[in-house]
Amino acid sequence: GVTSIGSYAFYGCSSLKDVYISDIASWCNISFGNSYANPFYYASNLYLNGKLVTELVIPEGVKVIEHGAFMACDQLETLILPDSLEFIEMNAFDACTKLKKLEFGTNLKAVDQLLFHGKYVPEIHYKGTVEQWESVIKTSSANVRNNFEVICTDGVSYSDAGLKGWYNWYQLPEYADVWNQRYPDRIPPDYNTEYTGTVKE
Repeated sequence: GVTSIGSYAFYGCSSLKDVYISDIASWCNISFGNSYANPFYYASNLYLNGKLVTELVIPEGVKVIEHGAFMACDQLETLILPDSLEFIEMNAFDACTKLKKLEFGTNLKAVDQLLFHGKYVPEIHYKGTVEQWESVIKTSSANVRNNFEVICTDGVSYSDAGLKGWYNWYQLPEYADVWNQRYPDRIPPDYNTEYTGTVKE
């Protein structure tokens, strides 16, 4: 199946309205070269096996939701995330204007501050305590903070608690092995430096 889509693949496709897929787990793992590589830069309706999605269930076993995977899915009202989820990258659910609520599981290790880079931020719950939430790494692409409240089992915390100001979670030294597993043909980005996508020789 498709594992990556190159930069600008859908650039200029302004009439694109609908995206049809058959496997949510595979879609979550597609690496988009940039925002224009994702059809949701223009489209707003997601169809799974021919049916318009208003309740999105990410299946157990999915560990990563890639950059912009579901941005601007205007019909998305309910989102159910699996407990297996560990990493959520920037703009994953940006501009989902009808999304009201989501809940993170306690296996979450890192989430990008620009997950909801816009004014549409749903009610966010976390299945663990405030202390556990504040141990989750919050990265900030382009070093821009986008704060939001998180309702934990014992109180309320904020997304910037524990913020690491690097370009993305995979630049953190403790996740070097994760990078090498996911991108074996690419040189890891330098610490505190924007990733350029250089391929190993």
